[in-house]
Amino acid sequence: MKKLDVSQLLELCSNVGVENHETLTQTLLATLNELAVGVASKLDIETLGVENSPRGVLVRFGPRIPEHPCPPVLEAFDDEGSWHESPRTLLICDDDRMQGLQAREAVNRLGVNVIDTHSTEEAWQAYRENRVNLVITDIELPGQDGLELLRKIAAFEGYQGRRRKVPVITISDDTTDVGADVVDKAGGMAHLKKPIDWVRLGPVIKELCHAN
Repeated sequence: MKKLDVSQLLELCSNVGVENHETLTQTLLATLNELAVGVASKLDIETLGVENSPRGVLVRFGPRIPEHPCPPVLEAFDDEGSWHESPRTLLICDDDRMQGLQAREAVNRLGVNVIDTHSTEEAWQAYRENRVNLVITDIELPGQDGLELLRKIAAFEGYQGRRRKVPVITISDDTTDVGADVVDKAGGMAHLKKPIDWVRLGPVIKELCHAN
């Protein structure tokens, strides 16, 4: 049996050319918005709309009065658990510890947290235990390589069984021969060669983290 969440179903409808899929999608989102308005009215909060995003079909709520706390019944469903935007997190995996230090220095000032790991096993554990928005991993690692980390992430079903579409960028030095097709097949979005200019890459990391 193959299970799809709503956003995956909408994507599939677009890919296979289901007749009137765009109109039907808008009708579905409008119906979900009506349900959200009803919930907001009952909880005395605001509904901020429905969107079909890379993280799935999302309904956003906020407080009518800024200092009011999130209702417990809503917080129980919310993996962020806060009215405020959760901090964005970059997970970096590289046995060269200098890469993590340089990445942290470059992106902390942009409001992005860094989890610095040094093996596939360590990165995989950190990925499962934290809310990660972007992964950057070296290909050459002790033990399992970075491509294995990509495969684990690509196959991971996250919160409440929904696939987490977390982007992954691979990096390597000039001596590592890896093609873009290999990275793409393993689930990566891009491959960069060292040395990495973390200062120039910082704004891109911030944008990717906030898009996911």
